[in-house]
Amino acid sequence: MSAETVTVGVGADAVQVARVPDIDDATWAELQEFLKSNPDQAKSLQKFAKDPEAMKGFLQTQAMAQHYQAKMESGDSAVQDRMKAMELD
Repeated sequence: MSAETVTVGVGADAVQVARVPDIDDATWAELQEFLKSNPDQAKSLQKFAKDPEAMKGFLQTQAMAQHYQAKMESGDSAVQDRMKAMELD
């Protein structure tokens, strides 16, 4: 089974973006339309995806945000107090 892709642009400026596993059809259709309407964004996404250091930094930031979001949602008072202190700083 081949991966589904969308091609944005023509010739040397063409960018292919592959469908992410588990993305629903409506979101995929919306993303395709966005990329076709914004070819510069498609190029930026492709460049980002090929940069391992940028990807690593993004994934680390995402993991930290998820960790602290889970702490906040669970009612961890120590984390909530530190977040409130940062707001006031």
